[in-house]
Amino acid sequence: MTAPPSDWDNVPPEEWPFVYLIQQPGAYVINGVETYRDLYGTWYSTEPIDLKPGDLHDPGEGEPKWRVRSVEPPPEPGYQALVRFEWADGPPLVKATRGRALQFYATDDEIAEWLSATVPEEFAPYRVVVFHRPDAKRDPVELPLESMPEWLAAHRDARLWLRSEALSPSIDISDERQLSFSGLVMIQLGLEWKGKREDSTIAIIDHVRHARTGEERRHPEYLRIFERLRRSMRKRLFVTTTCAFPDGSTGESWKMTARAAEAHKRGDIMFAASPAD
Repeated sequence: MTAPPSDWDNVPPEEWPFVYLIQQPGAYVINGVETYRDLYGTWYSTEPIDLKPGDLHDPGEGEPKWRVRSVEPPPEPGYQALVRFEWADGPPLVKATRGRALQFYATDDEIAEWLSATVPEEFAPYRVVVFHRPDAKRDPVELPLESMPEWLAAHRDARLWLRSEALSPSIDISDERQLSFSGLVMIQLGLEWKGKREDSTIAIIDHVRHARTGEERRHPEYLRIFERLRRSMRKRLFVTTTCAFPDGSTGESWKMTARAAEAHKRGDIMFAASPAD
């Protein structure tokens, strides 16, 4: 299922996710019902779901527990409910105060080429921290950006964090929150879901604030890297797409590169959204 278009920069601060919740939308089961989550930590259910404010949800795998804040009517056709959560044990000490993202459809090869060709030379060399979901039981690894085409297929379900050795000479790659709070650019390739490939995402948290001390940290250099990547990818997104919602209606989805549209039409890759006629 593909997310309806929305603008990260216009989401009010109280609805932004805590940094380590940024991830590609996809299937997730709550109380036996398959749900969909967008980039803002809001859950959409395509079936009736037995949740009410105050209910506790434990994702397991060492993830924080959540409490249901509200259950609301869905804003888009084809969904049954919109569910918002809050932390059961209080918010983390460090909270994102500003985040940016771009979602799009592109081929894996194209993404690898685009990253290598677009990152600013002044912050080189670059490495990529590969962080798999806890249920994959795979330790984080760090790999060179220039060899990305060689290793990408083996890690395409992971979140990728772009690290400049000039800006971040050393960092604990075992803690994904540190990767986020340090300004690293997150890349998530489109996940395979129900036989189709979802959209890809680049995102950054460039401004965080410590809830107890009020200390703020900004990452202007990483923001420059992100904005250069975002501007470059937007120039490639020529193709408008449409997607089908569960109730049979259709709507506009994220834009697609010309190469991705050709691959979709040939049947090489079936994306969750199709090039518009």
